[in-house]
Amino acid sequence: MAPFPYTISYWNVRGLRSRMVEVEIMSKFVDICGLGETRLHTDTPFELPGFNVFRNNGGCGVLLGVRQSVPHRPVQLADCPGGIAVAAQVWSCGGWVLVVAVYGSGALNGRDWEDWLSSLPRPMILCGDLNAHHILWGSQRQNGRGVTIATSLGSQDLVALNDGTSTFVRWYGGRLQESVLDLVLCSSILASQLRVAVSDDLRGSDHLPILVGASLQSPLAGISGSVSQQSAAAALPPRVVTGSYGQFLHRWGLGGGRKRVRRDCMRQRSDPLWWTDECRRAVRDRRRAYRQFRRWAVPARWEAYQVLVRFARGVIRGAKRSYGARLCTVVDYL
Repeated sequence: MAPFPYTISYWNVRGLRSRMVEVEIMSKFVDICGLGETRLHTDTPFELPGFNVFRNNGGCGVLLGVRQSVPHRPVQLADCPGGIAVAAQVWSCGGWVLVVAVYGSGALNGRDWEDWLSSLPRPMILCGDLNAHHILWGSQRQNGRGVTIATSLGSQDLVALNDGTSTFVRWYGGRLQESVLDLVLCSSILASQLRVAVSDDLRGSDHLPILVGASLQSPLAGISGSVSQQSAAAALPPRVVTGSYGQFLHRWGLGGGRKRVRRDCMRQRSDPLWWTDECRRAVRDRRRAYRQFRRWAVPARWEAYQVLVRFARGVIRGAKRSYGARLCTVVDYL
């Protein structure tokens, strides 16, 4: 069978309305785009430029977009046990290939799952966040959903393409949590043609986008377990500042770039009497570091954020003490 000519992406967006920009950018590089946990109301319109969009708004919602230049047709599916799914068939090398986007949660009955898989046309490619843990695709532990899905692969002539690269990453409770939750299952006839690559950017979610295709670039690691000055510097954009705070940033390698101009007209409240420009810069960069950490929750960015939290606290405390000392001097003089 000739190589599958299209590139597929799947991403659990954790709310599509707040990820529209990222989705539109990612769609420019793929032919088929699957999204999980869209959280769109049935009456909420959604269009992806250049794509025909098929939606299932049940539960948390799932969506499948197929580029208009790709020959395709929608497929009506039976209710997916323990989840929701949407599918379309694309014309590839003289035959139809089914592409399924699925999101699963809750209990999963093994017989119902196998019956549902048996009802799907072959060959097929199934991508989705199935919330299933199993050592077969690289998880460190197993749960009921994982055992059910792994057991069904042999009888359904399916292959799990995941190579153990984590697709779920978050910093929670002071430690990094990683797991393989977003799976790619395909018919055995397609397994030798396809490979899976995992992005290194969460893009605001806690799931990494995955790509499926015949020829993909090697996935980037993107996760570091060690913290250094270089990794902390990489977590924040460069800038130029002066004073003790500027010296601190340069000591950590965060200096350079152009100075940003503050616009007083956009401030909604007046500054405290003890507030200084160094306080403003320290708080601004602390907030920026936190946003960078929320965008990609890795230890290096958490450490960079904590460093700036401690230093901003010191800058603010020093500004208060300095103002208090000057005020006492004036009072004593009077």
